[in-house]
Amino acid sequence: MPTAAWCSGCKTNVWVSPDGGCPNGHPRSSLRGLYEVTSEPGAKPEYAAAASPVKAFATTVNARQTGSRFLGECEINVASGVVTITGHRLPQSWVLLRTLANVAFIPSLLAVFVFIIMWATGSSASLLLAAVFVVAFALCIGTLIYTDVWSPTHAEVESADWHVGAARDAKRVKDATAGIGAPAPSMLIRALNGKNVLRLRVPVGPARAFRTLALRPSPEFLSQLETMLTATA
Repeated sequence: MPTAAWCSGCKTNVWVSPDGGCPNGHPRSSLRGLYEVTSEPGAKPEYAAAASPVKAFATTVNARQTGSRFLGECEINVASGVVTITGHRLPQSWVLLRTLANVAFIPSLLAVFVFIIMWATGSSASLLLAAVFVVAFALCIGTLIYTDVWSPTHAEVESADWHVGAARDAKRVKDATAGIGAPAPSMLIRALNGKNVLRLRVPVGPARAFRTLALRPSPEFLSQLETMLTATA
């Protein structure tokens, strides 16, 4: 049975030559993810047949209402014409709670400041109404901490799959979350990293609704992952 692999020199899948290297002259060390293919000789080896899993980091963009909800380290595999991603995935209820908390955060914070100023200046203010806004603000903070997207390992590990070729709108983008909370400016970190995130829309869930999937692999695997996820059946 013929064998194929990903060649870092060719930036695509190639047949493995009899000497174990790339048929285009690249050494064995340039080949990754060897797999057997049932295709006829001369056909282009595709990841729809099989491939070695690739690990990538699912960014917090996936935690939005239109996102796939996968976060943190994930493993992507392609076999028998099906793409499978496995990793920690936020429950839908958490995404909804985070959305509500983000919407209410600023108004409740401003209301708390207003009542503090009114109390400090001796102006009349409803203590009951002030207490309501303080509780609302505390609930927003508690919700954002409980549904933390920066440490998603407390979420359950789930898998989702779709047929090869079903992904849409695949493109490389800059990491929208790079540098958040870091001492260096976010814009500088994004500029240095370049377009190191692969973002696409994939059909996940029972309804097969298209959701955003943003993955940041190691730089040497970016092209390989792009080929895996955008290959045609």
